[in-house]
Amino acid sequence: MNMQEIRQTSQEYSDNIHARQWLNRWLVPAPALNLHSPHSESTATVQQYVARQFFQTYGATVHEFLPIFLSLSCRDQLSAVTGIRPVDASPLFLEQYLDNPIELEINRYSSVPVARHQIAEIGNLAATQRGSSQLLFILLAATLRRANFEWLVFTATPQVRKAISKLGFELHPVADARASRLQTSTEKEWGSYYRTQPVVVAGQLAQAIEVINERKTLRAALSFYDARIDSLAKEQLSGADSADYSFTA
Repeated sequence: MNMQEIRQTSQEYSDNIHARQWLNRWLVPAPALNLHSPHSESTATVQQYVARQFFQTYGATVHEFLPIFLSLSCRDQLSAVTGIRPVDASPLFLEQYLDNPIELEINRYSSVPVARHQIAEIGNLAATQRGSSQLLFILLAATLRRANFEWLVFTATPQVRKAISKLGFELHPVADARASRLQTSTEKEWGSYYRTQPVVVAGQLAQAIEVINERKTLRAALSFYDARIDSLAKEQLSGADSADYSFTA
């Protein structure tokens, strides 16, 4: 074995150690991946979790929630949550901040025309365990892509953008999220949230999946949930009924 092969083997060993440490932090014990549809009994608990985290972090009073939730939980305790809304003809919450419909904004970045039904809005992002929000974002991206969505859009604080950028996912800035544009709530209700200078961003799901497949740690994390994500995606999030779909790796 020459020096180049030794260095390569040493680097691969180091990468494997790092991957195992990273996965152990995320996946021991393996969090349960849950889908909560609008009429699920568990949805109220998830909404309370989101409201509590926003109040503790920003002093915000959240009373608007997206219709579907994806969550991670360890030992029956929620660790990360995101709301999901397949985009239809109705206005999105984040379109309050925009001058144009979201599909027109996304088409500035897309090489092919994007239809409204190919977009999913996410929001109500909350997490209480280190690394859990990043793991949830990986699983969310895979689920939405397999459910035939092309883009996701959301309003992100600098902290959220930083966490997602660390994964290698590209986020395109669409518009500043200004409190003055709110139509269904007031800045006072949001506490200090708007002082963080949140931004509406869009991400192409194909690019996110490409990054996941290229990075060993992300690919390994996704593999724990691969079959479960297939099952969840087949439910076609937009058609979720009153059942509460629960998947555990």
